[in-house]
Amino acid sequence: MAKPRYVFFFVAVLTLLVVAGCWFTTEPNQVAKPTFNLPGGTYECGLRISIVCATPEVTIFYTMDGSEPNLASLIYTEPVNIFQTTTFKAKAYKNGMQGSNTAKITYIISSLPVPENFTDVQK
Repeated sequence: MAKPRYVFFFVAVLTLLVVAGCWFTTEPNQVAKPTFNLPGGTYECGLRISIVCATPEVTIFYTMDGSEPNLASLIYTEPVNIFQTTTFKAKAYKNGMQGSNTAKITYIISSLPVPENFTDVQK
């Protein structure tokens, strides 16, 4: 059995550490990283891509050429249709909070090639 003075010392040190920890912030108030409605990968046809963020009332900026999004990038307002290989990057911002980490995803559109002897028949 522990002697009472050691228990008192342990409780006092633990209490001091907990109280001191309240004076320091461990992480800034940061916006959640945006997510995409479809996983990255290879698809055979065009896609309709949605971007969401778990933090409410944010503005999502995105690029479709793999460049880093910033406040001058496109603002996400509705799903984006893509018909060719595209690399999206998205970042979310909210007043009073640190911007999110950048989300990155690539969609490879691999439409089947049209045969050389293919004839387009229109009705």
